[in-house]
Amino acid sequence: MNITELEQIYQSALDQCISNISLIPDPQHGGPALPLTIQPPQGYQDSRMKVMYFGQETNGWSDPLNKDLPFHKDLKMQDLLRIYDEFSNNKNGVRHSGQFWTAVNHFQRDFSQIEPDCRFLYNNLIKMGKLWDKGKPPASVMEWQSGWFDLICDEIRILNPDVIIFFSGPNYDYLIRRILGQVSFEEVAGYKTRKLARVVSPKLPYQSFRTYHPNYLWRVNLQAVLDTITSSIRDRKP
Repeated sequence: MNITELEQIYQSALDQCISNISLIPDPQHGGPALPLTIQPPQGYQDSRMKVMYFGQETNGWSDPLNKDLPFHKDLKMQDLLRIYDEFSNNKNGVRHSGQFWTAVNHFQRDFSQIEPDCRFLYNNLIKMGKLWDKGKPPASVMEWQSGWFDLICDEIRILNPDVIIFFSGPNYDYLIRRILGQVSFEEVAGYKTRKLARVVSPKLPYQSFRTYHPNYLWRVNLQAVLDTITSSIRDRKP
């Protein structure tokens, strides 16, 4: 695992953003939030089970000191990695409220019973949300950050998770296709693929699944979906 390579890829993408600061869309709202760049927690590299959870997009993602101007010419990669580290890494435990993190906590509890040395990473399909509100950013923000979709494959390749859970729902499948290229969504245990699908791609581990975002999944029997995924992983573990 070459973390230095990943940071170099991030740096190149950040430099491109900084060079295009004058083109930031929706400046009246503050523009896009800072990009989510992964800082693996201590022990991740050598852990026996690595999990990557994908959400949809950040609901803002910024150092509070820079909230009015998230992109500036002196922005450093260390700033971005620190934001991720402070948000996501707490001895690799979940410390956030909300349905997304409750679902992650459920999975981590169950996966740790399969493999006690289980570490996770938090990621998003859309690396930069809109700074000013929740939800998918407008087309202008999506276009401005287009290069950040491409580097997700590098994240997966370098960080090498054993399990990937896309909490993105079927309406974001077009983004998974954009990122991965060759991909299919296959039926799991009789579920309709809109609710739960195995995501199959040469760029993904076998244990890759897409289901609804937890905000909706709680209404359609979250526990059954979690149990199905956990059982699949338990059955294939040596």
